[in-house]
Amino acid sequence: MLRTEGFAGATARAVAGAAGCNQALVFYHFGSVQNLLVAALAKVSERRAAAFGPLLDGISGPDDLVAVAAEVHRADLESGNVAVLAEMLAGAGSDPELARQVADCIRPWFGVARASVERAVPRPVLDALLGADEAAFAVVALFVGMELLSRLDPGADRTEALLDALGRLAHLAGLVAGSTGLAAGGAGGAGGAGGIGGDQVAPSR
Repeated sequence: MLRTEGFAGATARAVAGAAGCNQALVFYHFGSVQNLLVAALAKVSERRAAAFGPLLDGISGPDDLVAVAAEVHRADLESGNVAVLAEMLAGAGSDPELARQVADCIRPWFGVARASVERAVPRPVLDALLGADEAAFAVVALFVGMELLSRLDPGADRTEALLDALGRLAHLAGLVAGSTGLAAGGAGGAGGAGGIGGDQVAPSR
């Protein structure tokens, strides 16, 4: 429904019509249409994590991180996950409670991004530049921005060009790290800033 009708069009009547049920069931099971839509976004996030989680285990350097990000981005566009996220973000812009619920739904993305960055980037470099949680926030912000902009102009190749450029930069970073003897950081260390990224503490510098 969100993919085809958008946030504004996802009314109780429209949802019930698409499901072939009485619209009273929407309120019986979810309490409100908003809660139903949040549940749909949560399900998208859950399926997304299940589908792409195994890919993260193969990340051992910057090249791998960019390659996985590119694969996830393309799959999200094809599946319509981008449309679901875009519509929920649009609705959340004028509704603080919905904004909180949407933030809760995408909160796990920050944990995945943090683990991925820690696998891909040498820990001394990570600690010196940003810290794991700040880097994770930057990755998620870049990723969400790319997906939303791709939806505006699906035929444009700007995102693919950016991913290609990031791939070349990641390859160079890997070469530099290898020549200086820096090993990719493991999953140790303290967390970072709280907020939307999750229950975290300030990273040690």
